[in-house]
Amino acid sequence: MLAITGLFAQTSSIEWKTKSHDFGTIKRGIPVTAVFEFTNNADSSVVIADVVTSCGCTKGEYTKGPVAKGKSAKFEAIFNAANVGSFSKSVTVKFSNQESVILNISGTVEQ
Repeated sequence: MLAITGLFAQTSSIEWKTKSHDFGTIKRGIPVTAVFEFTNNADSSVVIADVVTSCGCTKGEYTKGPVAKGKSAKFEAIFNAANVGSFSKSVTVKFSNQESVILNISGTVEQ
């Protein structure tokens, strides 16, 4: 993926297998987990430095240590629905090399 910033082009060194997950229909009050896998293609190790969720019903779980160059790791987005109906949530994952990605989860919650 190529991002244009001013006059400079920047390519991402963190490669994700997917950036979105649709849970389909889930039950209210029962946590569900989406697993996102990424590969570090940077020149050195990276660390997940911060995670920002779009609501208190979503949290991120991940390895706290460094991911070496060329290695893969997993990030889990855990969603616990309090309300019935459709949902669309996001999780922003920020890395030590200043890169970040927005992961999306969606679905429908039933009683």
